Amino acid sequence: MDLTFASGPAHESDVDLLAVLVDDPAQLPPSAEGLDELLGGALTRELARGQVKADAPSIVIVTGAATGPGRVALVGHGPDEDGRADALRVAASKVAGAARAAEARTIAIIATDAPEDIDAIVTGFELGAFRIHKHRSEATPRPEAKDREDADPVARYDGPLELHLHGDEGTIGNAARRAHEVALAQNWARDLANAPANLLMPEVLAETARTMAGE
Repeated sequence: MDLTFASGPAHESDVDLLAVLVDDPAQLPPSAEGLDELLGGALTRELARGQVKADAPSIVIVTGAATGPGRVALVGHGPDEDGRADALRVAASKVAGAARAAEARTIAIIATDAPEDIDAIVTGFELGAFRIHKHRSEATPRPEAKDREDADPVARYDGPLELHLHGDEGTIGNAARRAHEVALAQNWARDLANAPANLLMPEVLAETARTMAGE
């Protein structure tokens, strides 16, 4: 998964899904006001309806406009009983779940300027997006086209491909990139752990580790 930073307004973000993390369920973050205007006040209306909870992690999906993000996710992280970082990781994993449900390949998150928050958000999203794909069978042609020589395989959805953070790269860049690398390494290890023994023999594991270290 690629990680990038977006400096433009959120409502101009051309992504499949844009997530707005809401600290106060009674108030839309200022960074999302332009997006709310583009959507005719839909985000404010959802908050007013109490769809984003204060006492538990919650997520509400709003369909996008003719321009900008295809869908918008309002995400409440609930109470911080186990620490703010843990609450944000759970919220970000819910964004990953929403991305999978919508088969979104490009995702943007309106980020805070606190590096410790960014660490939790990136980690939660990328670990939450992980699925076992490496040993799945190849996609097959669609049934109606299986007899055609030029039939293309089904465009199978294998999860998010790009994560864009709306925030000041100078402030959050180092924390985001570090969290990104750590999450990629964790998912790499999870792929190894899920590999069948007839494929991941000791010499293959050793060579894989050497390759990873060399990179």
